[in-house]
Amino acid sequence: MKNTNKKYDVILYGASGFTGRQTVAYFLEHAPANLKWALAGRNKKKLLETRDSFAANPNLSEKLKQLDCLEAESGNKEAIDSLVSSTRVILSTAGPFSLYGRNLLAACAEQGVDYVDITGETAFVRDLMDSHGEVAQKSGAKLIPFSGFDSVPTDIAVFSLANYFKDQLDDSLVSAKGVYSIQGGFNGGTLLSMITMLESGDYKRMSDPAILMPKSYSKVRLVPDSFEVSYEPLVKKWIAPFLMAMINTRVVNRTAALLESYGMGYAPDFSYTEHHGLGSFWNPIPAYALANGFKAFQALGQWGAFRDLLKKLGPGASEGPSEEARNSGFYHLEVIGTGAKGNKAILTFSGKGDPGNQATVLFACESALALAIDRDKLPGGNSRSGFLTPATGLGSVLIERLKQSGVTIATDVHR
Repeated sequence: MKNTNKKYDVILYGASGFTGRQTVAYFLEHAPANLKWALAGRNKKKLLETRDSFAANPNLSEKLKQLDCLEAESGNKEAIDSLVSSTRVILSTAGPFSLYGRNLLAACAEQGVDYVDITGETAFVRDLMDSHGEVAQKSGAKLIPFSGFDSVPTDIAVFSLANYFKDQLDDSLVSAKGVYSIQGGFNGGTLLSMITMLESGDYKRMSDPAILMPKSYSKVRLVPDSFEVSYEPLVKKWIAPFLMAMINTRVVNRTAALLESYGMGYAPDFSYTEHHGLGSFWNPIPAYALANGFKAFQALGQWGAFRDLLKKLGPGASEGPSEEARNSGFYHLEVIGTGAKGNKAILTFSGKGDPGNQATVLFACESALALAIDRDKLPGGNSRSGFLTPATGLGSVLIERLKQSGVTIATDVHR
C-alpha cells in the first residue's frame, strides 16, 4: 500500500448523483470491513440524503455511522486540494468531467493520489495529460480514467487476447476486431456529457485516433473510424458503427503504445477496430438502420436546437434507468484476433447488467478497490505512474477481480 497514513483509503466523489449512488451501494456490499472510505461531492445535504437512503437496511447501520460526507465544490481548488490530501484513492463519477473534473484530477496528479473515473471524454483527458502528465509521473500517481464501460471491457479484452496469443499460441497479436452486443439505457449524466462535448467542439477532436497517444510512438497502426456495414462470418453477425468505438479504440491504442514503451508491446503495426453486431446473415436491415442513425445523430448534434431537444426529452442529470431495467441489461463483446503467424482466436468478455449503469459501477468500483487493496500487486509496481489505462495500470489484478465478480472472460482458438 501507498500513503497508509491517510485518513481514507477511498473517497467516492459525486456520490449523490445517479451513478454515484450506485457506487455507494456497491461499496456498502463489497468493500472490506477494514477499508476506510467516505462520500464526497458539491452538496453536503444531498450527500447526507444519499447516505440516509440506505438506513432502512439494519445490516448497514454500523457502516453508515462511520461513513463521512465531505463537501468540496469542484471549482474550489483549495477545497479539492484538501479533499484529495485526505485519501489514497479517488473514484469520481461526477460528470461531465470537462466541467467538474479538472481540479480533482489535477490535484491527484500533483499530490500522488491514485484516481479512477468513468469518463468517455477523450479530449478532456488529453488536455490533462498535456498539463499534468509529467507531474503525475513524478508524483507517483496512477491516474486511470476510462474505468467504466468506457473502456474496461474493450481494453481488458484486447490485453487478455494478446496474452493468450503469446502464452498459448507462441504468437503475437497483429490485429483485433471487437464486436459488441448490448442491452441497456442512458442515464442523465451520460447524456449531459454527450451534449457538452457537442457544444464545446470536443466531439470533433475525439475523431482523431491518436488523441490519447503518448508523444512518441511508432508501432501502432491508427485506423480511422468506420461507418460501413458488413457481414462478419466469424461471429455470424452484421456489423455497424459502435457509438463508443471512438472512445474505446483510442484507449486500446494508448495501451498498445504504453506497453511498447515498457518493452511488452503487441505485434508491430498492431491495429484495433470496434463495431456493433446486429442481426443474422439474412437480415442486414438493423445494421443499416443503426449506421444511418449514427450519421444522422452526428449531423444533427451540431445544431443547438437539436441539443436543446435532447435535454428536454432525455433523463435529468440525476435520473436513469430503473433498477429492474438495469438488472435486465447485458453486454457481450467478442474480440476476433489475428496473429503474426496466421493464428486466429476469439475472446468473449460478457456479463449481466445495464452496460452504462450497472456494469460501469462494477468496473469502476473494482478498479478503485484494486488500487486501494492490491496496489503492491499491480503491473509495473510503483515505477508505472502517470496517465495509465485499465490494462496498463491494473492488468491481471483487475481481470481476476472481474472474474470473481461474475464477468466471463474466455478465449477459443478458431480452426
